[in-house]
Amino acid sequence: MRTFSGRQLALSIGAVLVLLGMIGAVYLEIALQAGATRTGWIVNRELAAGTVLTPDVETKISIPATSDVFNLTSTDPAGSQRRLAHAVSAHHLLSDDDLLAADMAEVTINLKAAPTLISGDSIDVYAMVETPPRPVLIGRSVLITGNGATTILVPSGQELDWITLSANNVALFAAKSSGINAARSALPSPGGGADALNAAMSTLAAQAAAR
Repeated sequence: MRTFSGRQLALSIGAVLVLLGMIGAVYLEIALQAGATRTGWIVNRELAAGTVLTPDVETKISIPATSDVFNLTSTDPAGSQRRLAHAVSAHHLLSDDDLLAADMAEVTINLKAAPTLISGDSIDVYAMVETPPRPVLIGRSVLITGNGATTILVPSGQELDWITLSANNVALFAAKSSGINAARSALPSPGGGADALNAAMSTLAAQAAAR
């Protein structure tokens, strides 16, 4: 019959204790993860695109950290007055993809022709250039923020370009469409006697074409 020395017995007991410790650590981690939560925000009612999120339209909730919900916004959208990038239904759990960039500007434009529009509508904006006469797509999927269809949301970096077009009374037209199959025309080239206007239109047209 095989016997164990005191040293072998101590090593065996030590190995068993180490194994039990490892198993216990795994179960402890599982238990902690099961009880862990993440913070999220849901909207209380149906909201249109472009809506500014405020405390009265959202509710803070806790969801299990092990849930299959990804890309949750990590900060309170109402705290930074973020806007919705698209319409959402009641009880929608907000993610970063639902929110517009924080640096957005409201710009008033004069549309020479447009379909019936309301706040939350998305439009494509065309500018008419004179030489040769043709429309140029300068804004794709631009959000309307006010009834009357004269106020739009644009990235802050485009604010001056849109103001330049309005100040020079450039004829602007709006269409409700994706703009995906819109005809592409040559971009207006900066130069001539209206450098600022041509540069603004070129910038906007290039950015619209890239979307």
